[in-house]
Amino acid sequence: AHGYILPVMQGYVEIEPCVIEEQSFEFTLIFRRSRDRSGLRYQHRGIDEQDNTTNIFEAEQLLRIVRHDSDHQVSFVQTRGSIPLFWS
Repeated sequence: AHGYILPVMQGYVEIEPCVIEEQSFEFTLIFRRSRDRSGLRYQHRGIDEQDNTTNIFEAEQLLRIVRHDSDHQVSFVQTRGSIPLFWS
């Protein structure tokens, strides 16, 4: 069945146009979760024998400032996951 299954990203994306004091910008949130060893935080912890950590999660914030003469983009990424130790 591995030839017919395509691993897909677990996550969420939201893009919101905003205007503050006549300055328009676009705010984007992207949340990504690893498909390897995902599960409830209290059921999966630490690492496995292949050094895959549990519940790796990325949160990215993108800000795109739209001006009539140019565009500027900034990004901030936070990554978190389970502590890389064997739990028993």
